[in-house]
Amino acid sequence: MLRAINKKVDAAQPDFHAFLSVYATPSESLCDRFAELDRARFGEVAGVNDRGYYENSFHFPSYLDTNPVAKISFEAEYTPLTPGGFMFYVEAPNLTDNPAAFEAIWDEAYDHVGYFGINSPADVCFVCDFEGEFTCDRHGYVCPSCGNRDETKANVIRRLCGYLGAPMKRPVVAGKQEEIASRVKHA
Repeated sequence: MLRAINKKVDAAQPDFHAFLSVYATPSESLCDRFAELDRARFGEVAGVNDRGYYENSFHFPSYLDTNPVAKISFEAEYTPLTPGGFMFYVEAPNLTDNPAAFEAIWDEAYDHVGYFGINSPADVCFVCDFEGEFTCDRHGYVCPSCGNRDETKANVIRRLCGYLGAPMKRPVVAGKQEEIASRVKHA
């Protein structure tokens, strides 16, 4: 599909006074908006639009279990097909106590992909001093130790669509929240 899109872009290039290119990471709000529009138009299609969101670009599905090397290998094949830009990342458990794992993942990415990040949660609750990963549900984030949901008494950072955000302080669209909640750690 990306090859076909690139051919269309190349064919359209003479009509523009700027360079056209395929960019691989869509906006945060489109992940659920396009899925909703497609369900209205085509009905629910199992394995395609039956979740409240679409995955960003060519990423390995966030809800499927894999390991960092397999994910990087799968996504690396798309690099030449997205010359306008792309983002690679893996979800990892908190790696503060395992710097060797962090470095091994980073080395693998360095050898195979461009722009890369490791999502390793380090949330903090200012009520009970919990440090680790908050639980994510359809209502947002909650401290697994004391149940705190107050965004003024906690710090939660997540990768949203290529950028880091504080979803307790600035909630994301419902589809992106569902996608974040479904992310499987790549260990």
